[in-house]
Amino acid sequence: MAPFLIEPGVGIAPIRLGMSREEALAAMEVAGLSFKKTPSCKHPTDAYHRNGFQIFYMGDEPVVDFLELSRGCEFQVEFRGLSVFEIRAAELIERIAGEAPLDRSYPEPGYVFSFPTLGLRFWRPSIPRSNDDPEGRFFQTVGLGVPTLVS
Repeated sequence: MAPFLIEPGVGIAPIRLGMSREEALAAMEVAGLSFKKTPSCKHPTDAYHRNGFQIFYMGDEPVVDFLELSRGCEFQVEFRGLSVFEIRAAELIERIAGEAPLDRSYPEPGYVFSFPTLGLRFWRPSIPRSNDDPEGRFFQTVGLGVPTLVS
């Protein structure tokens, strides 16, 4: 399988931010499942590749609002030629921070890293205690939403 390529402001091929739910369902070309992430969700989340590629919707007529991909689901995810689940978290953040500002006010510092102007968000379950500590050295999820301006 070819890697999923993250394109800020556009989407993660084959899914584009802003496309209708019907278009997204057709674009995935594989069987998925739909579920409500929380009881208050207006629209179901569509999940593919063992729940590793999730599509979130917003609006009266559902359009793609956010994409979240998870490590360990037999696919590769790339951003600017970097494999986001194979490069150490610290190096990935350093490289992206050279291109866009990191939102240091985002909740859960050390676990969640957000680059609002790119619409990118990364999560890891723990913060590494040392360079030899395997926990937290790599991200577990990457999310892409609509980029926002930072003041």
